[in-house]
Amino acid sequence: MSLSFNQRIANKFLKVAHKVAPGFVNKKIIEAGFKVKPYRTSNEELDFLLNAKSKLHHLPITDESIYSYRWGEGPEIIIAHGWGARGVQFSKFIIPLVEKGYSVIAFDAPAHGDSDKKFSHVMEFIESLRVVSEDCKDVKAIMAHSMGCTSAVKVVTDMFNTSDTKLIWISGHLNLFTYIESWANRNGFPMDLMNNVVKSIEDRYQMKFLEVQTDSLMDKVKAETLLIHDKEDNRTDYRNALKLNETISNSHLHMTEGLGHFKILKAKEIVDRVVDFL
Repeated sequence: MSLSFNQRIANKFLKVAHKVAPGFVNKKIIEAGFKVKPYRTSNEELDFLLNAKSKLHHLPITDESIYSYRWGEGPEIIIAHGWGARGVQFSKFIIPLVEKGYSVIAFDAPAHGDSDKKFSHVMEFIESLRVVSEDCKDVKAIMAHSMGCTSAVKVVTDMFNTSDTKLIWISGHLNLFTYIESWANRNGFPMDLMNNVVKSIEDRYQMKFLEVQTDSLMDKVKAETLLIHDKEDNRTDYRNALKLNETISNSHLHMTEGLGHFKILKAKEIVDRVVDFL
């Protein structure tokens, strides 16, 4: 990709500035590349939030607070939303799962939902899910969508791999790092500076980006797993689910057509399949 004159000048400035003030430059790159677009909560979803039991959780590494929302009583189903979404996006699942005797626990990751923060990344998603999971007593399953699947696979393999906890993986990624590289290339950002940002995040969380990606962990998943993906998904490749189904020994595959990346969370077919799986 050829860069414009202005982009080349900007890149040289960033490289010089990074040597003088690396923290400042890293912050600006995060603001440019990790900004979260606000989610438009529907009236139906707002009604669910008003009727939920909310709880404030502190994330010790991120040093932020997030809210979780609980509906029902019984073994817990934890929901991990995707980028630019929020937990109540799974609203179609709540009543059927509560009627089956479960508690449904949703949360909004940093910079999502009603958070005042504007930027986030996958390490914050992982910490959020871990903190919420540690607060639960009897986790029956973790259900995740899109980028939330990355955090779900990491937390399941770390915390629940030897238990009866199930994993429901919907329209997820195999490796988010490729999206970071793609964004940097598309916007003419020097990849060495992007790597510096990634390393600063890794150092803070004591985890490597590549080590938390699903393609690095999928052969370690022992939990019974339901894999759901739509063949017309234009955000994540449906072949991700096919590859996982070949690798995870105790998996079930449910493919759809015509639901795309987001309608899949509203479809009765998917709600019924998830409820049956549990």
